[in-house]
Amino acid sequence: MLSLYLLADEAPTPRPSDLSRLTPVGTLPEESFRLLQAQRLLESRLEYAAGFRWSSSQAAAKLQLLARQFPELRPTTSSNATPEQDLFLALLAAQAQQMGLLATTG
Repeated sequence: MLSLYLLADEAPTPRPSDLSRLTPVGTLPEESFRLLQAQRLLESRLEYAAGFRWSSSQAAAKLQLLARQFPELRPTTSSNATPEQDLFLALLAAQAQQMGLLATTG
């Protein structure tokens, strides 16, 4: 499971032992990660086990892309949320705080 955290652009990538200091904004199971890659919402070069980091500008661009492809998405949580909704909420949180996202299995 990938855990998603808010991370300031200027902050160094934290060690796994420092992740508890970051604000969590969601999770992505591997099957959701693969689906989002197939939809080209996540880059094909990304590896699930390696995680990834997006700057605030990259996160904002992904939010715009997601909103264009899935205009029905709303900023609400649901027990039957889709992978697109989960990513949307994480990206909204990043935009609201003007931060990037860190995805890690650590």
